[in-house]
Amino acid sequence: MKKAGKIFLYTLLSLFLFVILLVVVAGLAQNRIIKLALEQVGKTTNVPIHVGEVQFSLIQRFPLATLECKNLLVSSPNTVKNAGDTLLNVGHLYLSFEAKPLLKGIFDVKKVEIKNADVFYQVDSLGKSNYDFLMDTTQTEAIDTSSNSIYLNIETFQLENVKCYYKDQHLKAGANLLLDNMNLSGLIDNNQYFGQVTGQAHLTKCFAPESRLDQMQSASIQFDINYKNDSLAIQQADLDVDGNARIGLKGNIDLNKNLMADLFVQAQNVNIPGLTQYLPSNYLKKYDIQNPGGKLDLDAHITGNLTDSLRLPHVDATLQLYNGKIQYGKYPEMSRIALNAKVTNGSENNNQTTRLDINSLNFRAANSTASFTGNVENMDQLAYSFRSQLDLNLSDWKPFIPDSIVKNINGRIQAELFTKGVMPDSITNPFINSVAANTTLRLRASDVNVNLDSLLLVQNLTGKLQYQPGHFQLDSLSVQVPAYKLKLKNLDLNSDVAGEFTEPDSLRLTIHQLHLQTDSSDIQLKGTLQNLMAPDYSLDGKLKLNLAEVYSMLPDSMANGLSGTVAADIHSTAKINLDSITSQLNDVLFNRSNFSLAFGNVAVDMPDSLMCIQNLAGNVNYKNDTLKIGQIDGKYLGLHFGAQATTVSNIYTAAILNTPKELNVHGDFSVDSLDYALVDNFLKSDSVNAPSAQPEQSADTMKFTYKVNGTFHANQLKYGTNLLTNVDTKFLVKENYYVLDSMAMDAYSGKALTSLKIELNPEAKRICTSRPMSTG
Repeated sequence: MKKAGKIFLYTLLSLFLFVILLVVVAGLAQNRIIKLALEQVGKTTNVPIHVGEVQFSLIQRFPLATLECKNLLVSSPNTVKNAGDTLLNVGHLYLSFEAKPLLKGIFDVKKVEIKNADVFYQVDSLGKSNYDFLMDTTQTEAIDTSSNSIYLNIETFQLENVKCYYKDQHLKAGANLLLDNMNLSGLIDNNQYFGQVTGQAHLTKCFAPESRLDQMQSASIQFDINYKNDSLAIQQADLDVDGNARIGLKGNIDLNKNLMADLFVQAQNVNIPGLTQYLPSNYLKKYDIQNPGGKLDLDAHITGNLTDSLRLPHVDATLQLYNGKIQYGKYPEMSRIALNAKVTNGSENNNQTTRLDINSLNFRAANSTASFTGNVENMDQLAYSFRSQLDLNLSDWKPFIPDSIVKNINGRIQAELFTKGVMPDSITNPFINSVAANTTLRLRASDVNVNLDSLLLVQNLTGKLQYQPGHFQLDSLSVQVPAYKLKLKNLDLNSDVAGEFTEPDSLRLTIHQLHLQTDSSDIQLKGTLQNLMAPDYSLDGKLKLNLAEVYSMLPDSMANGLSGTVAADIHSTAKINLDSITSQLNDVLFNRSNFSLAFGNVAVDMPDSLMCIQNLAGNVNYKNDTLKIGQIDGKYLGLHFGAQATTVSNIYTAAILNTPKELNVHGDFSVDSLDYALVDNFLKSDSVNAPSAQPEQSADTMKFTYKVNGTFHANQLKYGTNLLTNVDTKFLVKENYYVLDSMAMDAYSGKALTSLKIELNPEAKRICTSRPMSTG
């Protein structure tokens, strides 16, 4: 810029010197004036000047003197080092100035007109320009200008059809500038400068390395600029680039205070595809960006020092993008992009106070849509806060999910997300916990189908999910999993969450409601769960199960068939060690839990016939190590059985733990038809072994004792070849001790009443006592 300024100053002074010489010798003959003037200018500037025609008059527009030059040619000197090149070619030059002040050495120019001029500025491959000869690089002493007085008052300076040609072989750049018209007026009076310039210009045939500026047809500018005492006032500076961008600049710049500025910049209808054609050909391809589009509007206010490298000027800007589009890689094209945003670098004009406010950002990708609002600030440590709404068609995104994860996916997901926080240098546990504590999420799934592999297919997933700090909720969730014959009709979950997500042992889940429904089953649960590494839970639940439906979800090897219904009320509180969960199972079920069950015509068909049961119906209750049977009946191994008002005590503390404690059973029992051979098989396994030489008991030795008593009724009782009917008796069964009391029956075509006691002593001898049988 300094070089160009010097060139312009030398050229302008040369012209003025030329004019001054013409005026001074104007009293002589016109030809003599021209000859002397040209000689003097040539000697002074060493610049060859040629004039085709000159007209000078002191009386044509008296008291103004006028000078007209046609075909004025200014060239560089033709020397051994420099070939003569045309610097300036002016078709018409007109000047008018006050004649009287010339006598006092004052050059008072009133009007200057230059028409149809060509200016050439060229730089060779070594970086030397055709104006360099004007620069005296050998001057070592400073020139004293203190005694020189400069006064220049130009009321009108007009340029019309002035073409400037710039070509730089060193930078491999160039351009043509056409000044359609330019009007300048001003005053130079020693250290005082005033001026105004208006006009219109066009920039064409531009080219530069690593760009495609050659694609630009024309960039036009209209300007209206005032200058006074080192203050530049830009009334208008409008730039139009091929109709692809219209940029306007207004404001003030104080040149005396380190370029203090107060500027307004406005860009309207910036055509993004039109501007991208000027970028290097591989620039977008390098970043895998394709087909950018849209229109852009920008309004910016810039205040402050333009030259301060430490404190940037203050910037406030608004940005609007509409009908935008862009595609990244093979991802779906983002279209219908609409952006409304504001940006500022804040009170300190630096990265820390910089803030971007996104008032709205909307776009579409294939059949999905998204909208965002929010802000980011502090570029040194990014703080963010945004809210988004998404409507995703999942089939749009299947091409980007590996088949090893998902074979196929479709349906819609609608989401609302709010989050805020500060981005760290790396993702850490505290940051993850901070995200969880400052994020709200709402999801709605509609007819989502996911094919995970050839067998596992999730169909018709529909429902709502809501997460906010401390709370997690599912509403109206339904899904089908054909491989497991699962058809979840409805799932509702309302729960609170506390603790750090990155520390499972700190998590606490409070379930206010978990309600699960299928076509014929219903599960309701509530409770608490904390410390996932060593779960500590308290659970209350109500279950209504259709076993045929449950059976359809089980592996074929687990059961041959299930049917009937089971209703259950459950309460369980326990702390589980995950490393030994199997050994804790009995403790959880029988020591830490209470439950009541109601059976409705239950049938269980298992591979092991001893585990099969049919027509089980009734209700039972387990609490505090005691099982209470209100009434129950069923069929086992062909035997119809029943029980009512029955209590079984010490199930866990005696039988399951196998401790020296009595298992106590008391109730009313009945069977339809019982063959004693079945009972005998069980009694044989209960016989006492002979004393061993080793008194120590094995680990499997039964330590607990038992007592079973109550009443018993059998419609038929078969003992060997004997058939007894309508048997009613009281009974007592203990280890090696059996009592039947007041046993009434129909036998041998009559009725009988008797009692029987059987006792086995340690010598394996059986002792039987009975009361005489009475018959009727």
